[in-house]
Amino acid sequence: MRLNLRLPRSGSPGFRRILGAGVATIGFILSPASWWNDALVNIPLALGMAKAVSSLTGVGVDVLFAVFYWITNIVGIILVAAGSSYSLGGTPSRRSLLAGVLASIAYTLAVLVILG
Repeated sequence: MRLNLRLPRSGSPGFRRILGAGVATIGFILSPASWWNDALVNIPLALGMAKAVSSLTGVGVDVLFAVFYWITNIVGIILVAAGSSYSLGGTPSRRSLLAGVLASIAYTLAVLVILG
């Protein structure tokens, strides 16, 4: 599966920088880089999605919560990497995206160990 993380080339470089900064800001809010995001963003999002999916599938809320929490962190890190690259005029490398995903996995495991 290939991720297509390219923004449209149309528009001015200033527009591309602003759009990239917006994507990076949304990513920062979701990523584990901000200390407040878990309590205010990721945990409520993960819990809401876990409850909704659990009511439809019967899978335990705790398992789904861990999965959705992990997904919110990964999406945040990918958006930060992609938005930063766009703002600087490039596209994110696979290596930087993989490093972000691995960091998110390590962070999520640490949180699960602390909470468990």
